Amino acid sequence: MPKILIVDDEPDIRSVLKMALRSLKHEIIEASNGKEALAKLKESKPDLILMDVMMPEMDGVSAIREIRKKTANTALPIIVLSAVGEKDRWVEALESGANDYVPKPFDPKELFARIRTHLKIATLSNQLAVKNHQLETERSLGSKIQQAILPRSFNFPDLSVRTLFQPSDRLSGDFFDVYAADKNVHFLIGDVSGHGTASALIMAATKGMFRLLAESHTCTHEILSEVNRQLCEILSENQFFVTLTLGVWHPAEEAISLFSAGHNPTLLSHGGKVEPIKPSGMALGFLPDQRWDVKKISFTNGDRLLLYTDGLTEIQSNGQQFGLSRTAEFFRGGKSPKEICTAAAQFGGGNFTDDVAILEITRTNKGAENETKM
Repeated sequence: MPKILIVDDEPDIRSVLKMALRSLKHEIIEASNGKEALAKLKESKPDLILMDVMMPEMDGVSAIREIRKKTANTALPIIVLSAVGEKDRWVEALESGANDYVPKPFDPKELFARIRTHLKIATLSNQLAVKNHQLETERSLGSKIQQAILPRSFNFPDLSVRTLFQPSDRLSGDFFDVYAADKNVHFLIGDVSGHGTASALIMAATKGMFRLLAESHTCTHEILSEVNRQLCEILSENQFFVTLTLGVWHPAEEAISLFSAGHNPTLLSHGGKVEPIKPSGMALGFLPDQRWDVKKISFTNGDRLLLYTDGLTEIQSNGQQFGLSRTAEFFRGGKSPKEICTAAAQFGGGNFTDDVAILEITRTNKGAENETKM
């Protein structure tokens, strides 16, 4: 049964309203002025308030302002009851947070219709608030799970790994991974189109596919093709796709096999020069029989690779992007993923409109420390 708080300094008007509203089976609470209404509000927690404007001690406008300041229930409807000649006051009441206005003397049918409408709106608003809270809780948990499945520490002979993960929102479609498979080391970075829950789920599924297939397949192209085939089945009707760079470090050959599926150019630092390695095929999730060219590069002591998602290079300032050349310049200067991301953030005024993931692979014979920043 909805609770309605009637606030009016005239007992006769309160009595008329009580009689009318009880016929609708509403529970009635009374207050004779704004100050009393605030006390009753705290005690009884009404579902709707009928508020007079002109009252002693505390008028309706002042009471409405206090109610909107103090109550956590922003959906609580307040209907102002005021004489037609008090237009300036009920306009002020509406500006102070009232939801509606009914003139005195009121038409019971009109008043009842407005009460029913505002109670329904309040119910829907409260239900929406609960749903939003649940969604935010789920998104927060999803973010924690997502970051937990990204690797945080690495231990590979002759390789140093540094990473950075900077989501623009709670959930991200960017990911990276580095793992040993068949005496080699596989590393990858990817970017699922879009944002939110769907992209995060696709990210987790794609990362898991690569790990799982690496246990049963020795051919990297077969792994990439099978992941693409499965993604085509999943994403064909949903307009999602995945850009990705996959590399395999072959210690015996001191070389890296590199595949790029529509992803940003990989930066290779070798002999003091930085060279971009462009994509060798289209993104995953479009054509099930897609093929990719492999680029095999020598990877000797001191050489470095930088893989990143487009959230880094597409950060903008005054219509200009941070871009590949700036990224390469910082990479050439030996900056870490964290330092490169910080520079890009400063360039863009601290605004990340897209997720950023960075993966740096360095060939070293020193067993250098590996680090990850999230």
